Amino acid sequence: MLWSIGVTAVLVGVLAFLATRTDPTLHDGSADRPLIIAAAQEPDTVDPTSTRDSSTVFPIFGGNENRANVFEPLILTPKGQPIVPNLARSWTILDDGRIIEFKLRQGVRFHSGDKLTAADVVFSQQRMVERSPQYKNWMRRVERVEAVDAETVRFVFNAPDSTFFTRVGPIASKAYFDRVGEAIFVTRPMGTGAYRFVGRKLGQHIDLEAFEGYHDGPLRKPQIRRVRYVFVPDSAARMAMLRAHEADIIIDTPYPAVRQVKELGFKTVQVAVIPTTIVQFSNRNKKVPWADPRVRRAMAHAIDADSIIAKVLYGIPRRYAALAPGELGYDSNLQPYKYDPALSRLLLAQAGYPNGFTMPLYYWIGTFEGVKETAEAVTLNLLAVGIKANVHGLDGARILELLRKATADPTVEYVGVMPVPLAHTPEPTFALMSVFYSRSAMAPYANLELDKIISKAMGHLEPAERAQDIAAAYRMIHDDVGAIPIWANVKTLAMQPGVDYLPASSESVRLVNVSWGRVP
Repeated sequence: MLWSIGVTAVLVGVLAFLATRTDPTLHDGSADRPLIIAAAQEPDTVDPTSTRDSSTVFPIFGGNENRANVFEPLILTPKGQPIVPNLARSWTILDDGRIIEFKLRQGVRFHSGDKLTAADVVFSQQRMVERSPQYKNWMRRVERVEAVDAETVRFVFNAPDSTFFTRVGPIASKAYFDRVGEAIFVTRPMGTGAYRFVGRKLGQHIDLEAFEGYHDGPLRKPQIRRVRYVFVPDSAARMAMLRAHEADIIIDTPYPAVRQVKELGFKTVQVAVIPTTIVQFSNRNKKVPWADPRVRRAMAHAIDADSIIAKVLYGIPRRYAALAPGELGYDSNLQPYKYDPALSRLLLAQAGYPNGFTMPLYYWIGTFEGVKETAEAVTLNLLAVGIKANVHGLDGARILELLRKATADPTVEYVGVMPVPLAHTPEPTFALMSVFYSRSAMAPYANLELDKIISKAMGHLEPAERAQDIAAAYRMIHDDVGAIPIWANVKTLAMQPGVDYLPASSESVRLVNVSWGRVP
């Protein structure tokens, strides 16, 4: 039942790849050609400070959390580990969390040659808040940013914000912007990272090269001289590039191919990362059937998530009720909804829909592996209990616009199979704020009692206090069926035998951790 047209198409492409597979050869590690990384989606801009879809830009260019290829954040936030100084060498929390003051690392220069100063931090923060609705939402508690002196920058908050460290964004050069203007700034980006931007061929590739003047920070020095990202939306085509030695690394190896790729001698690295794929609801429109929690619970019991993982996604992702074990606020007593179609039909009848209903079902295309196939499987599961879903696949820009509309307009009818930050997020409170806090710009589910708990969690900078609020929030979401978590992402990168990669706790490839290796 769960095998769909989309899964079959991917499998056909994978089988074609396997049928024509040739033995891998040792890459000579020549500095005369770049490391080739094949990715699914091209970024909407090469300037991270003006992106409207950070999911396409930050993994390549860097931005926040652990992503720091071309642009860097003030600090790095390894999952489950202490915060690491980066462009900031230290910080002080004052006034019970309402002020955070950073001291900048000395001797850091942008690729343009300009020296890093506090003015750059202020400029970058203001620019991102003005241009990115998503970032503006993340920084909602930041009242102002001010340069105390050339090496000291102060963030002033209207209330403490425990999500701030994982969300504060990349730093760009104000001096460079003042010198070249907007038109050049957004097409010739200059960061402080280990790699600098070289060029872009729209629709095809982006070229980077090692920055010789990279500062003496916490990350390794570049091991690879040149890197080219090529953009190949079709997963079978990315697999063919790997076979033909036209790609050294492919991101998001299709689930049907992972086992065979390993057997055929390619290296693989698997990393548990965001996003978690969920069924997401807007309950702001009170006229739709799923405004009733009994209907949402019926949908939860109608979805055979274990079979989706086992049969559609080849057993690679994981399933949690919310967070993964070991994460801050994880509650072992919180269990996923059981697959029970009979109970689903009973709940639908009790809610007044014995014959089901018709609804829209949106999903995000082109960025995240497995979401399309999951949407197809969910559609079949729901149809089996009488719920007919009209399925619409939208790209990142359009899906984000739809989420903003569903959050602002109570007449919108919205249900989505959506990849969201949940498990494997460096700071779990951020996921709550982004996905479930009704004041967020793209949080279609609204629950005022839940908002109070999330606000408390955001205000607690001490992990032990925050953990209690996080657990309480996810218990409320679970009981009200504010979302239906289906699977938590495990990303598989496949690479040539002559490439070594030490993965970071992030969904992006940290380029300083890549090197030419030897065939085992």
